Amino acid sequence: MTGFTRREILALMAFAPMASEAALGTSAMVDPLQQRLQADIWRRPRTLNLTRSETGEQRRLAFWEDGKYNIDAVVAISVLMRDVKDDKISAISPDLLNAMYGMSAWLAAYNAPNQINVTSGFRSLSTNRKTEGAARDSAHTRGEAVDFTVPGVKTEYVARLAAYMQAGGVGYYPAKNFVHVEVGDVRTWVSRRK
Repeated sequence: MTGFTRREILALMAFAPMASEAALGTSAMVDPLQQRLQADIWRRPRTLNLTRSETGEQRRLAFWEDGKYNIDAVVAISVLMRDVKDDKISAISPDLLNAMYGMSAWLAAYNAPNQINVTSGFRSLSTNRKTEGAARDSAHTRGEAVDFTVPGVKTEYVARLAAYMQAGGVGYYPAKNFVHVEVGDVRTWVSRRK
């Protein structure tokens, strides 16, 4: 496996915007009950319950606690979200982790399943070139995108929830039954590819 240093992870964290609440669309909510729920979600430790079906890995990790990132958890998440085809690891964007957490916490608040099954996280340039339909400059190659499902929740609903969070780009792939979320410009698309 290709490694990365704790210093590289810390440098990435230093430039991450700390105002995840704004990035994930708190202001778009109208209902005061939803606003209180959203505010409460961001005050708690930010935990992700992740699986990777190709490898059998399963981790439940709090990547943000007591007002700061837990670097060991971020590294463990980056390992789980590695390029399994090329066996390479890259730091996963804190903004992406917060977007994933926002969706997961929202589902949990309504007693819905919230385990995220990662089908693609970081991709090496080599793997990205071999991936059908992948953009040449895919956010996956920068650790800024994830393809996933939430077992027990309809993929269309997960895509709508991700779009509602307004954390970045959201793609819905109904034929392949997964959702793509990436940090960056807020936009949505539905793939018509079979």
